[in-house]
Amino acid sequence: MTTAELSALAISALSLLVALAALYRADLRGPRVTVKLLEAPTKWDVQGGSYLTERDGGNAKSWRVQASTPVPLLVENTGPRSGVVHGLRLELENPEKSFEIIGAIPETTFTISGKESRTLLASITLEKVVNDLAHIVSLYKSLPPDLHLRALSRANGPPFGQIKNASDQINVSTKPLIDPVAKWVKPWMPKQG
Repeated sequence: MTTAELSALAISALSLLVALAALYRADLRGPRVTVKLLEAPTKWDVQGGSYLTERDGGNAKSWRVQASTPVPLLVENTGPRSGVVHGLRLELENPEKSFEIIGAIPETTFTISGKESRTLLASITLEKVVNDLAHIVSLYKSLPPDLHLRALSRANGPPFGQIKNASDQINVSTKPLIDPVAKWVKPWMPKQG
């Protein structure tokens, strides 16, 4: 090999090394967005009401009962560049599809600046419509001791700020849910004589 060829080979190797270093540095400087559930819900608010239905000639009552709780989320970008969160949503395990689950998040798609943390207060609601109010407490009591709550989204992350699935999961105890439901139902139940 001649000196010119060795020189050209050395320059090519050096150029490749510089390109790899720049690529590595660009990845380090890209967005790194994560979504985290801060704490499991411990207090539930129960609301509901009755309404007449078409069943039995329009004289039958049905009861809609909703148990809601706030869910704090942390969205964090540890990278120096802005990132994007797409389709942020909550999912709660729904055993036997016995409840309608409603997850409410104030923002589902947004940009988050580099080195920024944002706390969002979302909520999750378990809703059930029943014909017999006495059945609602047993329905809530039949839930497993823990339900899995997940925060899901698509967000920027390594390598090179690509959009990837981001998620976090915590267990939610159903024990703090039973007493508020029973307390809400009690005044509506017929008096035992």
